[in-house]
Amino acid sequence: MTTFAQAWNAAFAAQPPDVGQAINQGPLRIRAHKLAVKERMEVDHSWDYVNDLTDHGKHKQLTLMEQAALPSTPAATQAMVTPIEISNGTGIYIKNAEGTYLPGLSGGVLEASDAALDLSAESLEPAVGQYVFMAPSTTRVLTLPTAGVGKGFEITICNTDDADKMTVKASGGNTIRDIFPGQRVVFIALADTPTTGAHWWNSPGLLHRDITAVNRTTVGTFMSYTIPADTLKGDGQTLRITAWGNITNTGTSAIQVRFAASALATLPSVSLSVGWRIEILYVRTGASTQDVYVHGVTLLAGGWDSGSSASEGKFIEEFTTDAENTAADIAFDLRLSSAASIDIDQEGLLVELLA
Repeated sequence: MTTFAQAWNAAFAAQPPDVGQAINQGPLRIRAHKLAVKERMEVDHSWDYVNDLTDHGKHKQLTLMEQAALPSTPAATQAMVTPIEISNGTGIYIKNAEGTYLPGLSGGVLEASDAALDLSAESLEPAVGQYVFMAPSTTRVLTLPTAGVGKGFEITICNTDDADKMTVKASGGNTIRDIFPGQRVVFIALADTPTTGAHWWNSPGLLHRDITAVNRTTVGTFMSYTIPADTLKGDGQTLRITAWGNITNTGTSAIQVRFAASALATLPSVSLSVGWRIEILYVRTGASTQDVYVHGVTLLAGGWDSGSSASEGKFIEEFTTDAENTAADIAFDLRLSSAASIDIDQEGLLVELLA
């Protein structure tokens, strides 16, 4: 808080009085008034009348006071710069004639308390800030804002925990993606007042990971993942799905790669104890068409059907297509479709958005 030599209070504002003031008090009142103005102008402006006579009135800084309420929408040909308080500071925003907030000179930062549990769209309104940090103690849901959000608005969400994830949703309710420990994801509004996943761009990277092993000795599903609607927004965007595990016992089995409960590839029987890995590239070629490339590897000879020597691992490759609507959720899983005297673990699953 700035301290002034001359307090500008009601008594000072009333000087000089209309009547009863001695005329010789005039110079004193004038000097006091000039001092009071100068002190206040010097908060943000250059006003050095001793050493610098050329830069009077120029800004040294810009101090903006938080308003008691958010400002009204400016006229059609105007915009306003306003500070908005957030949890640990104040962000600067530009409010345009459409009533939406755009990032200003610096973005706000919100360190969200895990005690707040899930964060609603109201909690993440543009007034809160462009950077959100949270260390969740369990899976938390963060809903992106709609009101006051304009096309191009950007918000970065960081998960600073070492174990638990956050799930980010659009205000309409559909899941956009998970953010895992140590991960930072940028979201950019592709439309004014965004309400769906299609209205938000988000940065490529890890979408899902699971390292809780699943064991099967009978027919059934291993790990699964639901690809959120509009994850693949444009042709050429690609998901890379990697799964791995171990086979024990020397029975027979078949593992299916399935999208929307339809088997697009089947990896045939392996009659030995061996490690395995499957990599899938799922490439959007149209709004409802995909190319699917499946590459399976066993770590010892005698496994999947293409090794060339007894010392090499073996692999199998398949190329196919799919016809899923990318504007809707798409279920993915690996399924043990046949099993006889076999014991198979899936030990991990990674899903990545490449582009």
